[in-house]
Amino acid sequence: MAEKYGVVPPKFTKAWWSYFWDYYKWYVIGIGFAVICIAATAVQCATRREYDVTMTYAGQMVFDSEASSAVENAAAEYTEDIDGNGERAVFFQTLSISGASGQEEYDYALQMKLDLEFQNERSFVFLFDKSQLELMLARDYVSDLFVPLSEWAGDTGGRETAAGSDGQVYAVDVSDSGFFEDIGVQCPGTYAVLRRNTYDDGENKMAYDSAVELLRAMIAD
Repeated sequence: MAEKYGVVPPKFTKAWWSYFWDYYKWYVIGIGFAVICIAATAVQCATRREYDVTMTYAGQMVFDSEASSAVENAAAEYTEDIDGNGERAVFFQTLSISGASGQEEYDYALQMKLDLEFQNERSFVFLFDKSQLELMLARDYVSDLFVPLSEWAGDTGGRETAAGSDGQVYAVDVSDSGFFEDIGVQCPGTYAVLRRNTYDDGENKMAYDSAVELLRAMIAD
């Protein structure tokens, strides 16, 4: 709770509202933003399209709708029709965490959303810029979160890799990936990781296998 300075004016007077805003505005802004995020998520859940696989980017880059659609369409070529609805659909989710001064509240909300995404079904492909990657790999439970590169990638073609706090290598640079070049999407300084599959049902196993195929395609050339 914010520390009180000076004499607190009588409640609900003009002076009190001014006092309240001066000392509690960040609490109000934070709570308001959280409410908006929850409401938006509820609407998305009620109206969202069903996806077979989710890809998530977290970092300073911003992908417009055209670039996002291009990534989704290209990624769908490597996924299965997991829900059996007759189409292969990928959702490319972008969390543009700027790290800029004045954006702390917004960045914090996106960081929370990213952490929640690690619990979602069919969400195994994660792309990070260098700053976000360092934060992820520094976690002391990194081995519970990501799959070591040696278990899924095979030959990385000499691409730069990155190790976690435990010394295991988890990430690979996909900046110059033919996958992105072929669709005209630039993503400098981007690394890919594979989240562990903690769900035991068949559909999530299919989504995980599709994620592996997609990531292998990203480092194939």
